[in-house]
Amino acid sequence: MTTPAPDYGDLSTDDLVKQINAECDIILAGERSTFTKAMTIAPMLIVVRDREKEKGTWTKTRVPQLFPKLSYETVTTYIRYYQKRPELEKKAAEQSVSLTLTNAGKLGAKPRTTPPKPKPKPAQKGSVEEPGDSKTTAPSTSPDDIIKDLAADELFTVLKQVYDIEKLRALSDLLRRHVMEQPLRRPVQPAAPPPS
Repeated sequence: MTTPAPDYGDLSTDDLVKQINAECDIILAGERSTFTKAMTIAPMLIVVRDREKEKGTWTKTRVPQLFPKLSYETVTTYIRYYQKRPELEKKAAEQSVSLTLTNAGKLGAKPRTTPPKPKPKPAQKGSVEEPGDSKTTAPSTSPDDIIKDLAADELFTVLKQVYDIEKLRALSDLLRRHVMEQPLRRPVQPAAPPPS
C-alpha cells in the first residue's frame, strides 16, 4: 500500500528548489536509501516541473539551473519511478529484491518483444565457403559510439546494472588515478595593474 503524495503546492518554487537540492546532497552521499530519498523529492519535482511548464520554461537546460546536481534525465527518471512506484514495489516483492534505483530500472524495463538473433555457426574445419554463402553484416556500433551521448548519470546507471561491486571499485580506482594525473586547470586571473 502506498502513502498518498504530499501536497507541496503551498511552497514557493524557490523553497521547493532549496529542499530538492538539500535532499540531493543526501542521495549523493549514500547508496542505501537513495530510492526512498528519490521518491521523497519526486512529488516536489512534479510540482516544480508543472509550474515551469505553465511558464514554458521547463527545458533540458532549465533543470541544471534549478538543480545543479541533477540532470534532466535523472529528474525525469525519478518522476517516472514515482509514478510507477506501486507497480515497481509489487514487482520487487514478487522477485524478492530490494527496491533500489538500479533495481527500479530493471523492474520497470519493458520485456523484450523480439527474440534475440541467433549467433551464426562458425564454419567447420576443412569446409570451403562458397561465394554467396556468407551473409554480409553491417558493422557493429563501437562502444565509443554507444556511450559518447550518455549523460554521466546515465552511464553510471548502466555501469551499476552491468558491473558487480568489485568491477565498479576497480573502475573507480582507474578513474581516480586518471583524473589525478591531469593538470589542474585554474581560471586565468586578469593581471593586476602596476602600482602607481
